[in-house]
Amino acid sequence: MVRDDLRNLMLWVVAVVLILELSKCHITEIAWERHEAAIAEKQKRARNELNADEIKDFMRLWPQFNKLHLNKEAYSSFSVEKEELDWPSRIWFVYHQWDAERFSYVYKRLNELLKAMDVQRHSEAIIKQLGARTDDISREMVKTHQKRIQELDLNDAEVKRVEEHETELKKLFKLYP
Repeated sequence: MVRDDLRNLMLWVVAVVLILELSKCHITEIAWERHEAAIAEKQKRARNELNADEIKDFMRLWPQFNKLHLNKEAYSSFSVEKEELDWPSRIWFVYHQWDAERFSYVYKRLNELLKAMDVQRHSEAIIKQLGARTDDISREMVKTHQKRIQELDLNDAEVKRVEEHETELKKLFKLYP
C-alpha cells in the first residue's frame, strides 16, 4: 500500500514537473512574441547611430550578459537569428528590453569605433611627426596615413559619445590590460 502511494506520488510529481516545463516554454514564447515587437520598435529609431542612453544601458548590461554565458554562438554575427537563441537568452533580452540584433550591433559597433579611434590617433601622430620632413618617403607616408584617416569615415557625433566612455569600454571588452 505504501509502495503504491509512493509510486503514485512520484508519478504526480513527474507529471507536474513536465507540465510546468512545457508551460514555461509556452509562457516564454508568448512573452517573447509580445515584447519583441515593442522592443524592436523602440530601438528602430536609432538603427545605425549609437545614442548616449543606449551606450550607457549597454555598458550597464554587458558584464551581466557576459557572466551569464548565454547562447553567444547565435549572437556572434551582426544579424542575429532569433530562432537560434536559446530560451534563457530570449528571456534575458525581453527582460532588459533589448532587441538581440541591436544588442549585437551595439557591441560590434563599439568595438569598431574604439579600434578606429586608435588607428586615427596613431595616424595623426605619425603625420605630426613627419609633417616637417620634405623627403619623398616621409611625404608618401603622410599621404598614406591621411588616406587611412579618410577611409575610416567616422561619425563625429558617435565618436564623441564613445570617447566619453572610452576607458570603461576598453575595460569592459578587455581590449587593453
